[in-house]
Amino acid sequence: MPSPLTPAQRGLLVTLVYGRDQDAPELYNLQLVLRLDGPLDAARLRTAGDRLLSHHAVLRTGFAHRDSEPAAVVAAGDLALPWRETDLRGLAERAREEEVARLARAERGTPFALDAPPLLRLLLVRTGEDRSVLVLTHHHLVCDGWSQPRLVKELFAGYAAGPAALPGPQPLPPAAAVDAAAAERGWRAVLADASPLLLGTGLTTAPVRLTRHLDERRSSRLAARAEAAGVTLDAVVQGVWAALQALSAGRDRVVVGGLPTGRGARAAEPPVGAHATVQPVPVTVDPARSWAELVTGVQDRLDELEPWSAEFGPADVQRVAGSGPLFDTVAVAERAPLAAAEFDLLVPGLRLESAVSYDANHYAAGFSVVPGDRFALRLDHRPGALGHLAPERLLDCLEAALAEFTEHPERPVGLLSLPGAVDGAGAVDGPGAVDGPGAVDGPGAVDGPGAVDGPGAVDGPGCAEPDPTAPPLTLARAVARHAAATPGALALTSPEGDLTYAQLDGAAERFARRLRAAGAGPGEVVALLLPRSRAMTVAQLAVLRTGAAYLPVDPCYPAARVRYMVRDAAPALAVVSAETLPSLPADAGCGHVLVDPAAFDAPAAADVPPPADADPEAPAYVIYTSGSTGDPKGVVVPHRGLADLAATLLDRCAADSTARVLQFSSPSFDAAVLESVLAFAAGATLVIPPAGSTLVGETLAGLLAAERVTHTLIPPAVLATLPAGAPLPDLATLIVGGDACPGDLVARWSPGRRMINAYGPTECTVAATLHGPLSGSGAPLIGRPVRGTRVAVLGPGLRPLPPGMTGDLYVAGRGVALGYLGRPALTAQRFVPDPYGPPGSLMYRTGDRARWTEGGELAYEGRGDDQVKVRGFRVEPGEVEAALRTHPGVAQAAVTARPDPSGDRVLAAHLAVRTGAADVDAAGLRRYLGGLLPGHLVPAEYHLWDALPLTANGKLDRAALLERRPTAAPGGTAPPDGGPDPEVALLTALFDEVLGVPGTGPDDDFFGIGGNSIRLVQLITLARRAGFGIGPRDALAGCTPRGLADAARRKEGSTAR
Repeated sequence: MPSPLTPAQRGLLVTLVYGRDQDAPELYNLQLVLRLDGPLDAARLRTAGDRLLSHHAVLRTGFAHRDSEPAAVVAAGDLALPWRETDLRGLAERAREEEVARLARAERGTPFALDAPPLLRLLLVRTGEDRSVLVLTHHHLVCDGWSQPRLVKELFAGYAAGPAALPGPQPLPPAAAVDAAAAERGWRAVLADASPLLLGTGLTTAPVRLTRHLDERRSSRLAARAEAAGVTLDAVVQGVWAALQALSAGRDRVVVGGLPTGRGARAAEPPVGAHATVQPVPVTVDPARSWAELVTGVQDRLDELEPWSAEFGPADVQRVAGSGPLFDTVAVAERAPLAAAEFDLLVPGLRLESAVSYDANHYAAGFSVVPGDRFALRLDHRPGALGHLAPERLLDCLEAALAEFTEHPERPVGLLSLPGAVDGAGAVDGPGAVDGPGAVDGPGAVDGPGAVDGPGAVDGPGCAEPDPTAPPLTLARAVARHAAATPGALALTSPEGDLTYAQLDGAAERFARRLRAAGAGPGEVVALLLPRSRAMTVAQLAVLRTGAAYLPVDPCYPAARVRYMVRDAAPALAVVSAETLPSLPADAGCGHVLVDPAAFDAPAAADVPPPADADPEAPAYVIYTSGSTGDPKGVVVPHRGLADLAATLLDRCAADSTARVLQFSSPSFDAAVLESVLAFAAGATLVIPPAGSTLVGETLAGLLAAERVTHTLIPPAVLATLPAGAPLPDLATLIVGGDACPGDLVARWSPGRRMINAYGPTECTVAATLHGPLSGSGAPLIGRPVRGTRVAVLGPGLRPLPPGMTGDLYVAGRGVALGYLGRPALTAQRFVPDPYGPPGSLMYRTGDRARWTEGGELAYEGRGDDQVKVRGFRVEPGEVEAALRTHPGVAQAAVTARPDPSGDRVLAAHLAVRTGAADVDAAGLRRYLGGLLPGHLVPAEYHLWDALPLTANGKLDRAALLERRPTAAPGGTAPPDGGPDPEVALLTALFDEVLGVPGTGPDDDFFGIGGNSIRLVQLITLARRAGFGIGPRDALAGCTPRGLADAARRKEGSTAR
């Protein structure tokens, strides 16, 4: 006889038939194992079970699909309860217990045939004289965890009292009368701004359960606190779970799976069946609000959802939501099991020794509280779902949150002190504590952990603290020190000529005199409009000798960018060469000094005065970086962190006077400061490459080999272009930084040398942390802080987080910058008071997300905002979007960074064109932006939309933007003879491989469909392997498959087929 399905049954059937667990139907087998003491009449109990089936129609129900729709069918006539009995009294105690456990597992693991009721069976195990174990196994479709205690109570009531114990047969309950249209409107409103947080995508491992118990005092106080607050235990459990989820994910709004139980809903005992429906419960977690307010808010939401859930099951709600899964974690308060005292009264002469329940579900993780004299806390998780957070540690945190609600409901959620939170030197408190970060083995090892400056912060390792009476290290002082000690040592080598330390020191002092005469001095900024060159290095040292701070300005930047930087920084003067003088804006508002490269070659003087002592708090340099509001901002970095950086680099990179350090980076990026500090602090040689050289691929490999470079910093995107087998026997230390380094690059380049991963935003003295030596093929950590720098992983309320939990990364200590030049409001927003440092100290909010490992090192976990790294360059999409919106034909603009096959990212612009605007195309937009922005900020891809896509609640749909892929120009021109050209076809395939763009046409321009200089090197490398005798210069004449094929034909030695 067909019967209506409950919403819970509908949802379960959809999951079983279409879900990821369709091949594991036993996952929804529920089991209760009762250990009984006293004489038990098996025949009488079996008869009681048969009567139980007769009484409840749901226990005689099977389930099938009819016309593609799930259906419930009640079996006609009486059914016998499947019953099995076994006797283990002849076994020794240990063997007996092992066999009981095996039998119970086998029962749980045996699936039910859903269309063959009853979906319930009993196993009776005799374990001793008047001792037995009853194993009750049933499917979730006929009895959920809520109604399981009633099922057991009725079974034993029938056993105790005989046939009169049960009333007449109980039919399936009628469907609740609910306004379906109103329920749908309600769900749509509640889920309009839902933001799924999914942990277990793709996980198929079996769930694992951890259980612990609160003592009786804490259990009773938790129940009393919930009652006093007027909330259900469900609201407490869901609120606590949501708070931990939000805290770990850095969100203020999450969706958890929960039972929508309104106030008073649990007063009545539920009927036997599947009625409890896990639904999406959106929860807003405001760290400033109290635990009482959080839990009350959850309860209000449950009151709202309860009537709608009587009509709408999970599948119905998913249909209303209209997208992917809304949640894959669940938090519930289970119904209290049948108490031993109640059982003993129900069945005189038979005592309930223990009752243990087993269940599972398809969710990635779940938290449940089982009431009783001692509340049980259960954490279920599929291995891998919790990421790097140890399950035991999460359970510690959940227990702490429950205690906070119980004992201090008035306290803000954000001030929760989590067990195991890192409070110094990588050590953690509480269960699973570690003793400290320990030492790194191998060359450049750190001998021990750093000092603790305060809770939530970890100080840098190794190296004795500097002498507080000594003058602070500056680059100029480092050069002067080596000029006095080893005047003839080579300080700098470049195509413009070499300089010893004595020559370099003398040249810097002579130029400093000219700068002082022109107005440079303490408190001033001097703009250096010079390329990477010997002259730039001398000018930097000269500015530092005057007490001023230098501002590198790349003369290759667009004129608009140069003008903005110079006018924004308001320098006292500018340093230019004859070649770069035209780049100085006419309205710069400052005078200029012209460098004379020939003057640098003067013989070393013996009377060069040492640089004056610098104020540690005085600015050393200003670096402009991308700005989220549309304009770049100047970061002011003082002298105080340079000594710490130098000491850490010398220790970790094992640099001495024999080292040769490549000046790879443009002076406009602070990585160039690291290179200079490493070279000049060690008394080593700084190797400056030829001006205008593109340092990628074979060109870079050749330079490293020819110059016998021993130490270099290379961004991962550039490192990926080096020929894998390049012989670089002199390269002893390779530093990677600027972006996340893939594990395959570590595996390729770490053998045979020291490889270090460096992390640090421009707002600190270059590097905040280092990790290494690297080895293996895993993605490297970002390690431990440099000396004098403290790092902290903090959650809401600036509370420290335990290992494994992701939070916001802050940097504090001597290495932190002073702020943004001329932007006090922005400085106050990102440089915030440091609650763990000395009075008045600040810490920098990086915007990065990170976590501590159990070993006391940092792992990078991405950004907490829209900032991205492209080829190692820091990019604020807002700055690019602002520039695009100045184009007269652009109505709307958004910028994304999509991953490409190489592991790097491609900057993509998405545009809505103004009505009536003239033709707007990628080439024109690229030219337009090229006049406003540096090359690394100009998008490689351009996508035109009628209107930018929006989410259901009217926000920009960035997920839809990322789904848009570049397409090659349609068609393409056929070869003159109309036949296929095998060489062009091969090159188009190589374009596809390098760019990740299918269907490249023979006349598609490489740079027009997402290419850049680094990818060009990759393309040329692959083309050469295929037999095309072409190089980068051939691409300048026309970088299309047909153009490159023609270039190859014009050259001798093309052997491609």
